[in-house]
Amino acid sequence: TITYTYTDSNSCSASDTAYTTVHPAPTVLFPGPITLCENSGLYALNGATPSGGTYSGTGVIGNDFDPFAAGVGMHTVYYMISDGNGCSDDDSASYEVLGVPATPTITQVGDTLYSSAPSGNQWYNSGGPIIGEVGQSYFPGISGTYWTIVMDSNGCFSDSSAHVNYIYVGITENNVQQFE
Repeated sequence: TITYTYTDSNSCSASDTAYTTVHPAPTVLFPGPITLCENSGLYALNGATPSGGTYSGTGVIGNDFDPFAAGVGMHTVYYMISDGNGCSDDDSASYEVLGVPATPTITQVGDTLYSSAPSGNQWYNSGGPIIGEVGQSYFPGISGTYWTIVMDSNGCFSDSSAHVNYIYVGITENNVQQFE
């Protein structure tokens, strides 16, 4: 209840009363911080409560965050909601976008493949990752298509190296003794 009273210079007074309703603002919670790799793809923005609000900020496309569009660095993502009474609230979260390792190149020296990345390699062939082959060099021993992907200390992956068609020409010793 709001009452307004006025008294003029003749000591005459008048008052009027109005009634108003105060609604509580919605309480918004937008969890963070979030860390993503630049090439990790769209990240769904669905953790804010209550639902039904709008997201905004660098790299925000609808209800998704695009780390590649945002670029490497720290970004603030905002969430705002208005309720049926016209009351609103907002919150923000920090999103860190990490760079990715350089795409490795493969060279072949003799019968061994070498990655340009000194560490973090995972070698692949058409069957998928080659278990235990994580060094800078790899000796396939059989013909096939090979490539590598590098993971850095932050868990970010490079793009795949070019696929190399490796042809193994091995010479084996014939131990069968024959006389004619």
